[in-house]
Amino acid sequence: MALQSFSAWRPVSTLRWLAAIPLVALAVAAGFGGCSSDDTGKGTSTCPASLGSACGAKCAIDRDCSTGLFCASGSCTADCSSAGPSCDSSGVCGKSGHCLSGKDPCDGALAAKCGGSCASDKDCTGGTYCGGGAACVADCVKSSDCSGGATCTAGRCHAGGLVLPDAGKTDSGGDACVSSHVDFSKQVPTVVVLVDQSGSMSTTFGSDSRWNVVHSALMNATTGFVPTLEKEVRFGIELYSGPQGVGAGDGQPSGKPCPSLTEVKPALNNAAAIGASYAADTVKNETPTGDAIDAVMTWFKDYKEPGPKVIVLATDGEPDTCEKPNPNSPAGNPEGRAEALAAATRAYGAGVSTFIISVGSEVGADHLQAMANVGRGLAVDSAAPAPYYAANNAAQLQSAFAEIIDGVRSCVLTLSGAIEKGKESSGKVSLDGKALTYQATDGWRVTDLTHVELMGASCKTIKSGDHQVDVEFPCGTFKPGPLK
Repeated sequence: MALQSFSAWRPVSTLRWLAAIPLVALAVAAGFGGCSSDDTGKGTSTCPASLGSACGAKCAIDRDCSTGLFCASGSCTADCSSAGPSCDSSGVCGKSGHCLSGKDPCDGALAAKCGGSCASDKDCTGGTYCGGGAACVADCVKSSDCSGGATCTAGRCHAGGLVLPDAGKTDSGGDACVSSHVDFSKQVPTVVVLVDQSGSMSTTFGSDSRWNVVHSALMNATTGFVPTLEKEVRFGIELYSGPQGVGAGDGQPSGKPCPSLTEVKPALNNAAAIGASYAADTVKNETPTGDAIDAVMTWFKDYKEPGPKVIVLATDGEPDTCEKPNPNSPAGNPEGRAEALAAATRAYGAGVSTFIISVGSEVGADHLQAMANVGRGLAVDSAAPAPYYAANNAAQLQSAFAEIIDGVRSCVLTLSGAIEKGKESSGKVSLDGKALTYQATDGWRVTDLTHVELMGASCKTIKSGDHQVDVEFPCGTFKPGPLK
């Protein structure tokens, strides 16, 4: 199963034989490929002396190590070396430092792809990954190149945590457990940004219009949330309006389509599609917010991708409706408010939360609070209200989008298997080689038997860049299974 990107956590190599205390290690990483390969031929249990001081160097990812070594548990190591020792008769020593069950792909089918310099797996192509010496390497081309039922993914052999038939014995005589990569899925959020296209969005907002400032916050190539987070968040966009005079309430001709939507449905790596559609559109007329939310939910309620699902509503005016545009009341359009609240309530009931940002100060604070509450499943007048966001300048708008989008990016890992009930605290979780404390504020917890969550500062850290997470449970406390 292909891994899904989250932030830029990097893969780590984890296959090794453990004596005395068998462990099943779940090395979880969300980068641009899977973890480093499991050994497919048998080599030494310690780093070869011929590799000298390069053995044992501290590392977070394979590329931190010298050529011919890989990263395991925060230290550079190898199973074999071209200078000796070699692998047993069933394997050859690969350029990655792993023992391979057949010919090194970098000397065969992938010779043209191997050897290029890399900073991460995304720099390697054609079934290779970023290995020691910051060079692209591979351990397999197809799953039959891997032993023990392991699967070849992006140049690496992946095995589930299990006891192999030929695993041998520990020093104490018991069966040995293989410490191996276990695939996981990161809970990738889906965010649909619902942008008001009413005529008032052309109002000056600092040095530009409200419309352009919202567009820049979302789509700027360097700082925009969609381009910078498109690998971690499934973004979609809905630009909404209602043609002036849709209903009979303002004396204009009726019968025009309402709401008027420009739509790009959510996906990873969606910035180009969203940018092209967004740039081709501009401000229009009315603000039928409830109708627009309902229109989005006609397909969003059946959207099957896993992870949190949210609507982020950016609007600068009181809502109206397709039936009654142009509210003249200082308190807004009562029908428009009621329709927007009802639509957000229905969306939450279908599993989609709504966050609201006021672009400027024209939306009443009471309506903003009510929308924020029902959008998070609370009563309109909840005593513990949900936050809403009133942005009166570009910086506040940027901050509002940042807080909402960062808040829905998850630090929950779905494991390919289940922790035995009652054994949750027996696990060990480390971040960049540093042990985290179970159920501590900045540590980790088990949310259920198939999910582990990093919390507090640890969660913030893994959202910030290149990091390694390792999870280990003793044999008998974790049951491998398919990735859900």
